[in-house]
Amino acid sequence: MTDAYQKLRDEYINALRSVMPSIVKWWNDNCPYPATDPVPKEAMTDFHRRWPAGPAAHPRLIAIFRKYFFAVEELNEQTAAHQRNLSDEETEVWGKDVEPASRAVVRPIDLLVNDLANAAPDLFAVMQGLVFVPIGTNPDGEVS
Repeated sequence: MTDAYQKLRDEYINALRSVMPSIVKWWNDNCPYPATDPVPKEAMTDFHRRWPAGPAAHPRLIAIFRKYFFAVEELNEQTAAHQRNLSDEETEVWGKDVEPASRAVVRPIDLLVNDLANAAPDLFAVMQGLVFVPIGTNPDGEVS
């Protein structure tokens, strides 16, 4: 992972950490069991049935996720453009310093949810409840 992606992930983790205590409190104030406990549907409270994805569906967490989803997409576009420019340059690089090859893009869901399993397991426990990506596409295929 490049420094730019690492920086973006660190900012995202900090943003999540800044709101997570109040969101976990909101959940605990309204539900008699932790959001991370598996509960059969028939044992769920009405509150949990209203929020089946748990605290991950809280509007503030979704807003943070969306902000960083678009930031990852923008960084992916910049990275891909940079890689295209490198490939358009002279192909003979013998004796020249060349940047190491890197992935052209990072899937936002990987950076923002899946990678949390190792980078911030406490946040992953909540964010893995995000069972859908709250991003839509318009008829032209553009995300919104």
